Amino acid sequence: MSDSFALNYFRWALAYSDKEVEEGFLHIRKFEEAAFLLKQMSFLDMRRKRLLARGLVRRFHSCAVSILREPTDAEEEELVQWYLQSGTKAFTTGEWRTFKPACGNRLPRPELRRRALASMGGRLGNPAKCDVPGAMVFESPVEGREATIRTFVFLRVRGADLAYFQELWVANGDRTATGISALSWLGITGGPCAWRTVGEGNVEQALEAIRAGGAEFISAVPNLL
Repeated sequence: MSDSFALNYFRWALAYSDKEVEEGFLHIRKFEEAAFLLKQMSFLDMRRKRLLARGLVRRFHSCAVSILREPTDAEEEELVQWYLQSGTKAFTTGEWRTFKPACGNRLPRPELRRRALASMGGRLGNPAKCDVPGAMVFESPVEGREATIRTFVFLRVRGADLAYFQELWVANGDRTATGISALSWLGITGGPCAWRTVGEGNVEQALEAIRAGGAEFISAVPNLL
């Protein structure tokens, strides 16, 4: 990842984070894996919500933070550690299970694939050949740049019914960034976003989360390169 891209990506993610806090996490609440963060945020006032959200972004974008050499905010770091320790405790005690939403009857893989293809329909680019088992890939050229964004959508792999992440490739065939998702650039999860079980009760919300998150990054990239 080039320094200029890392810095632009970091600043964009900070602005996105602030916007999510102000709007009550309008977008990320669509993601199953954001449920614990939303619960912890409910204990904080608006100022500390913003500090925690920004702290998580800084933790993920370590390359940009290192380049900028900005001093650490003590309260911000304290909130991040509180959040991480709370997450470890929730996982150890099994509390994580209480954050899984009801999904109804589990969708068969062919039906899930059909809905995913129909849902992505041009929003994330054109379907492309994919040699990765259990995955579909959509390619979107970056406007005004010799670069391509690839969105991978996984069906029934590694313990999840549905998952996605994006990659950015530049003209010379180098992969500039990978493992990108709405929750990764915010520092909430690393790598792909996943839904363990997908059924009639949550399929539309999950697909909308992928569409919106994927399209958000695609629209931002021309200004990040």
